[in-house]
Amino acid sequence: MTMHCIKCGSALPAETATCPTCGASTPYNVTTSSADISDKAQNTGVEKTPSFSSIPQEESQPSSDWHEYQSSPEQQTPPSSASEPATFEPQLSQATLSSSAAQSLPIAADSVGAGVGRSSEGKQASVQPRDASLARPLLLILLALVVIVGSGLLYTVFVGRPAEFHAQATAIAQSILTPTSPQDVYTNATSGKPDINDPLSHPRGSSWSESGASGNGCTFSGGGYHLSMSGSNFIMQCFSKTSSLSDFAFQVQITITQGSAGGLTFRVDNTQSSFYNFTITPNGFYELDLVSGNRLVKILNYGPSSAINSGLNQHNLLTVVARGSNIYLYANKQYLATVSDATYRSGSIGLFAIKGNTISGDVTFSNAQVWKL
Repeated sequence: MTMHCIKCGSALPAETATCPTCGASTPYNVTTSSADISDKAQNTGVEKTPSFSSIPQEESQPSSDWHEYQSSPEQQTPPSSASEPATFEPQLSQATLSSSAAQSLPIAADSVGAGVGRSSEGKQASVQPRDASLARPLLLILLALVVIVGSGLLYTVFVGRPAEFHAQATAIAQSILTPTSPQDVYTNATSGKPDINDPLSHPRGSSWSESGASGNGCTFSGGGYHLSMSGSNFIMQCFSKTSSLSDFAFQVQITITQGSAGGLTFRVDNTQSSFYNFTITPNGFYELDLVSGNRLVKILNYGPSSAINSGLNQHNLLTVVARGSNIYLYANKQYLATVSDATYRSGSIGLFAIKGNTISGDVTFSNAQVWKL
């Protein structure tokens, strides 16, 4: 174990009588004679003690200097025999040192704990108001950024590029409001209460009127509206007194008793010479024609369909939905085709029948309905 000088604290070499640093006397090589002990006691301030074994450890009070500079707590083994010369050992105060240290540690611990507690409390007290003071400016900065970004977006949308915004809004509205399938078009167009609901069973209250004679004209008979032809009359047409329509759904039930075709007419001009014809035949074909000046200009669409009830005296419910340039065709509430044509945008409605190569022709119509879109 290394010894230290009680005055300057320097490490003492072994077997050194005086401190090489300050010259103070050291406990090394000191005999246990009464004179030497007395002299050393006077020089060092240590109580006069005759031998190691006779020292009462509980009552000895080593100087505080030894407590301060002693570097190892190891307890030195006492001499093995009484005959060996006793030397002055500072460790003889080890028990007292431990006792004193044990008494002083709680005080130090209390003081350190109190200091730490006071330091923590002070730190918390100083941090909390600092955090609260930082939160409000950060929130204000965030709100300012939101306002700035939102203002720039609104300016870009409404001032910088209004045409583009309008186009995008229109596209979104159309994607939401426009049905996604032709069958949805039919369902939506005919789901409400019809603006015109004519059973075509009697001339009273009907928007269609009688013209010509029975067997060769447009007459009410047997609960239906008949378009009849004979002789040289090849085609028969009857127009409604309904005002002009733009976007609408027009539906009527048709039964071909004699003849080669029958159907409905829509977007008829004021001269009743230009219009669209939606036609079906007894052999299950449909056709959409563009007519101008009472002459066929163009066949827009045609083909067979299993949705059409084939044969004479078969009932078929025909429907046309006209929305802008889009024309949707249905038979018995089933989708047939879609045609895009902008030749005629509005007009009145009517019915027609074709005799064809037969001697006479007769087509009966009933339950005419119109929904304005």
